[in-house]
Amino acid sequence: MARTCLIQTVGTGGPENPVWEALAFIARQINPDVLIQCCSKKTQRETIPKFDTCIDEAESARWNRQIRTCDDEEDVVTLTREYSAIIDELMREDPGTRIVADYTSGTKAMSAALVAAGVARGISLLEYATGDRDRTGRVTRTTGTRSLSPADLVAERRLDLLGDLFNLGQYESVREEAKDLAQRVKAANLQTRAGTLAELAGVYHSWDLFDWKAAFSALKDLTCKNKEEFENAGWDVELLGKQCHHLKRCKEGKKRYSNDRIVDLLASAERCCKRGRYDDCVARLYRLIEMIGQARLADKEHGIKNTSKARLSEIKYLAPRYAEKQTHWTEGQNIKLGLRDNIEILFEAEDPVGMFLGERYGLESGSKDAPLKDLLDRRNGSLLAHGEQPVCECTAQKLLAIARDAVRMHVGNTDTLDELLRAATFTLCPWVSDVRRNL
Repeated sequence: MARTCLIQTVGTGGPENPVWEALAFIARQINPDVLIQCCSKKTQRETIPKFDTCIDEAESARWNRQIRTCDDEEDVVTLTREYSAIIDELMREDPGTRIVADYTSGTKAMSAALVAAGVARGISLLEYATGDRDRTGRVTRTTGTRSLSPADLVAERRLDLLGDLFNLGQYESVREEAKDLAQRVKAANLQTRAGTLAELAGVYHSWDLFDWKAAFSALKDLTCKNKEEFENAGWDVELLGKQCHHLKRCKEGKKRYSNDRIVDLLASAERCCKRGRYDDCVARLYRLIEMIGQARLADKEHGIKNTSKARLSEIKYLAPRYAEKQTHWTEGQNIKLGLRDNIEILFEAEDPVGMFLGERYGLESGSKDAPLKDLLDRRNGSLLAHGEQPVCECTAQKLLAIARDAVRMHVGNTDTLDELLRAATFTLCPWVSDVRRNL
């Protein structure tokens, strides 16, 4: 069980305002493993002895009591630093420590400093004693306490920052931070927002790694069990449902080169491009163009179902001229076809997508324009391929444009493609404003 530490600011009080009783009341309520009382020289001399009369020796020993004295009880800046250092010291000793700050008494500067340090360091609770008051407004008898979670005070700001990071694709970090925030805040609406953000960040982290099975399993549970929470937090639950179905189709893989998987790869490449990860983007686009070729070859009559183990007879049926040029291919051999092979075969077979890609690869008779070949050559210069030259944004954008057109032609129906892309596109955090998204 985690230890509990109580930090109290100690004021002077008086006969009509016995702050020592309030301090003892809260100490008994919290029953800490460590009690640190922050005093001025005067309160150490005058208030602490009165506090001692309110507790017994067993309580004092059990609380492992410490007295910390400041030089200037009105210097809020120095006090904040000193109280922050106390909190840091406790956390270094035991990172799991539950820290409670009681700012009931002490000078205004002492109370303000303890609250500021507690909020800045994200301690567990702020406590304040309440009770009967006299005509001056001072508490004459302590009857209860009020508590406030510092995490709630900064939660909106943290949720905005985590929402920004979520939109930038930092899903693993967001998941851990949002999960921690959900455990710290007390307000139900803040718990819901932080909790749903953590859960969806976990889904998108798995999905970003093409772990469709893990992403589907997690999203299915969320949309079934926590649908109301996601609605209350502002997420597009209808879209999440469509994404769940999309992930299911991707993971099942009834067709190895299904439209869902092809569109998912396109959406992944677009995310990489938006994040400035251009080498990752073109690596995905290379595989995407190759996959489209594989899908087109597999769907043809007498087509090539497995481009890793193609037969020469299959290739001759679709592209006899190209097969004849490949003198190193023999009958009975398992022929592994690459991206260029796919394009060449489909181009000769007069496949519409093959013609589109082949023309841009420079296969058309007499053509000197080969933008696709040029872009793929630049991809080969990436460290993720065979070179050492980083891919620039311009190369990624141009290759992305060709790939989008190829996917559109392959899918055939624009409405179908738009629907598939919508399901494969990660949603944005609902409470991050459009203004912040465009910054």
